[in-house]
Amino acid sequence: MRLYSLDRLSLTYKTKSISQQDFKLSIPHLSINSKGILTIVGKSGSGKSTLLNILYGIEKPTEGSIKFLGKSLNKMSDKKFAQFHSHYASMVFQHYNLFSNLTALDNVALPLLIRGVKRKDALYKAKNLFKKFNLENIINQKADTLSGGEKQRVAILRSIITSPKVILCDEPTGALDTVNSKIVMDMFKEISRDITIIMVSHNLELVNAYADRIIKMVDGKIASDVTVNETRKVYEVPRKLKPSKDKWSNLFVKDRLKSNFKRNLVSFISSSFGFLAIFLAFGFMNGSTKSHEAAINSNYGVGYAKASMKSFYDIENSPLKYEKSIRPTLEDIDEKIDMPSLMCDLNLDYAFSPYPTMRYKEDTILNFEMSPIYDTNQRLEEVVINEEMLTLLNQKEEEVVGSEFIITNEATFSIASDDYNSPFIKDNISYSLNLKVVKVVKEFAFLNSPKVYYSYTGVRDFLKTQVLNNISKAEKKVTSIYDYIDQCDDDNIASSYSYNLFVTDKERINDFFNIIQTLKDKDDSFQISSTPYEIRQNYINFMSSFSNALFVFVIIAFVGVNFIIGMLSLSSFIEHKKEAAILTCLGARNNSIMSIYLKENNILILLSYLFAVGLSIPMQLLINKLVIKYFGLESIIQIPYLRYLNIPFLLPLGLFLIAAMISSLFVMIPLLFYRHLSLSMELKDE
Repeated sequence: MRLYSLDRLSLTYKTKSISQQDFKLSIPHLSINSKGILTIVGKSGSGKSTLLNILYGIEKPTEGSIKFLGKSLNKMSDKKFAQFHSHYASMVFQHYNLFSNLTALDNVALPLLIRGVKRKDALYKAKNLFKKFNLENIINQKADTLSGGEKQRVAILRSIITSPKVILCDEPTGALDTVNSKIVMDMFKEISRDITIIMVSHNLELVNAYADRIIKMVDGKIASDVTVNETRKVYEVPRKLKPSKDKWSNLFVKDRLKSNFKRNLVSFISSSFGFLAIFLAFGFMNGSTKSHEAAINSNYGVGYAKASMKSFYDIENSPLKYEKSIRPTLEDIDEKIDMPSLMCDLNLDYAFSPYPTMRYKEDTILNFEMSPIYDTNQRLEEVVINEEMLTLLNQKEEEVVGSEFIITNEATFSIASDDYNSPFIKDNISYSLNLKVVKVVKEFAFLNSPKVYYSYTGVRDFLKTQVLNNISKAEKKVTSIYDYIDQCDDDNIASSYSYNLFVTDKERINDFFNIIQTLKDKDDSFQISSTPYEIRQNYINFMSSFSNALFVFVIIAFVGVNFIIGMLSLSSFIEHKKEAAILTCLGARNNSIMSIYLKENNILILLSYLFAVGLSIPMQLLINKLVIKYFGLESIIQIPYLRYLNIPFLLPLGLFLIAAMISSLFVMIPLLFYRHLSLSMELKDE
């Protein structure tokens, strides 16, 4: 079977010169079936190198066919093309195309490693070649430290280590002096006893001295084909070959990580902080709900609310109605709220204002709220303030605790009389109380305001002792302020149009809030007003909007991180695309070449991921510490490392796998470009 068979082969391509016409290589027929050295000679631009590239498969003909051992070379699959280069054909490039960061030994052993030979065996065979050609002294030198002659000989050793059927050489002595040229040609002569050598050369002296067959090219055509020494050889049909492995790619991964240090550092930093942001975002979404509920439920006055009812009245001569709030009856409250831990009592705000006049150390204090607490152990003169109130007072906690301030309340109480001249009987009440601060409490800071918590039972008992003298005289019975509020009409301003509700069991707070929400959803005339509930709902709405925005951020950050890594890998590929072309010519498959960039990418992903995991732990602690200090929220960041959505290790493992997949997808982009690249163009000097 013939080694090469070319029939009606032609190739047309654009020339670099504007003045010249398109170049056309035209070979009606060419057969190669001999051992020895076949040289292709001719002037520059005659088509010598183009023909050599076609024989090596890195240039595709426009028309016609080229067969190697009976198989079409211009219609090979990626797998067959790789096997052609790793088992049957090799090339000695004009400019050597060695990998500068690899040693001479690794450069020579590389084709065997690409083929799938164990590293130990590949290095053993390579060392024997160095020994055979007396090159042991350069075996451990980096390729970029070798002389031109040494590089050429290393390139030759690399071409013969796979024991190919044919070696193609493009001007192998073009850059060498006379001594080194003779050494190289002597090597080729020895090799050509078993392997066919096809060589392009300008050096006619060497051609005449060493060639067994000389083909002369003129203007893209074969002008002459002379056989000097003919030695026929029978070539066997190619055997089925095992697919090569890509462990060899680790040599290049190490080099990429080292040579691309600055680029990889940028990738590492950006992806690390991207992963960190994603972890913290998941931690926030996981911890915010539990954290804010715990914070709100721990507020000192969380169990206080007011119950009222809406009443609608017709407007005369109008289809409209006006709405009025009234105090509900106790029966109404029992019907709407079924909670054994709920205490219900009069709203005393009319007599004990939520916003009284306060004097503290000669200063008048405004913009605070008095809020009742149902605590039978707390005395009337003892109050508790929150940190917001402490800030308002502009005092330190140790200065405020134990100190006193004075509040003053005024109110007018009246009933109708039978006297036309004096239709109302009134009692104008004014009193002052000295209140002692016994404690400062930290509360959930979101939308919270300065508050002073007082004992509702203490105030109630106090108001029961405050007699309305004029009204008592008119009604001929002792009437206290508390009695007046209790007995007044439900639409009287003194009723405050509501009842006070106190949830005495904090474990039932969420149940109570659910009742409030149910009443709101029904648009019931019965209403419960609760400041802690309103704060919670506003916070939930805020956090929902924030979480949605955060979720979008997580997606953008996640894609962005992997896009950065993928694009950096793409730039690395573009920078080293000539090396990719050389590897292809040594028998590496596209997928194996891409594994270099995938491994580099995955190493960066893994390192940045592990760094982000390690950094997220102290960051979580720091953020939680700051949030509890300024907002009163405990553990707002709870990164679910161990379990997420009730699945063990879902977040850490899932995040890493998805990141690796997405970034790998971005890395695969170069392969799409690479498949359309011309190998012969990429192999030319840049």
